Amino acid sequence: MIKTLTWQRDEKGLLEDLEYSFKPNGRVDWRKMISPEYIVPNRERTQETDISKIEDKDLLLLLQGFKEVAQIRGYSSFSTTVPYASPEFVVAVTQFKWLPNFETQEGSAAISIVTTGTADAHRNNTSGFGSAFLTTIAENRSFVRAVRNFLNIPILGQDEVGGSQATTNTNESTDNPLGELLKNNGIAWESFKNKMIKLNVEGAVDWVSVDSIPNNLIFGLMERVKAILAAAKAKKAAEAKQ
Repeated sequence: MIKTLTWQRDEKGLLEDLEYSFKPNGRVDWRKMISPEYIVPNRERTQETDISKIEDKDLLLLLQGFKEVAQIRGYSSFSTTVPYASPEFVVAVTQFKWLPNFETQEGSAAISIVTTGTADAHRNNTSGFGSAFLTTIAENRSFVRAVRNFLNIPILGQDEVGGSQATTNTNESTDNPLGELLKNNGIAWESFKNKMIKLNVEGAVDWVSVDSIPNNLIFGLMERVKAILAAAKAKKAAEAKQ
């Protein structure tokens, strides 16, 4: 699909020679823009081999699929940094600067958007050869999350799955970084949940604890919490100057 594109974009920021799929609300359905060759069954969850018969929650998306859909969406730059690394634990952050398109309107003008994806890799969430290449795994995961969260793709990346121990239940986490973030900043669970409900986060009303939040939402929610904390800190600093 990518090889035949000229990469010329129209006034909406869309590739001129590519047929797009759209949601009922008029936005691009980025899930449907991914070539089936990059979608595979999650063997931990299903024995079915025909992906057309498998729900998204039981599928995995290969790294190349995320790379190509990111190219289709369009970005001016991306970079990955590793703010923390040790022989046992690595954290990576990928930042994208996305090209303007009709989905990123501010008033009458389309604007560029900067987003990030954060991921970690350690002995308990990797398996096989991945345990020997923690930095690579963390970088790939952060790339996947930066793309998946921004484009709202409801399929986990294969790089995010760390083996049978890590994928037994995708709705539970034995190492939940969101819980640590809330705890370290003195944010009560009910306060966090009510805030997410007010922000119309899908499924928030049904959450009973951080461990009931789907893993594919965790890092996006962490970014929201960090943004809220940063805004509160900036407001407090401004008030102190008055």
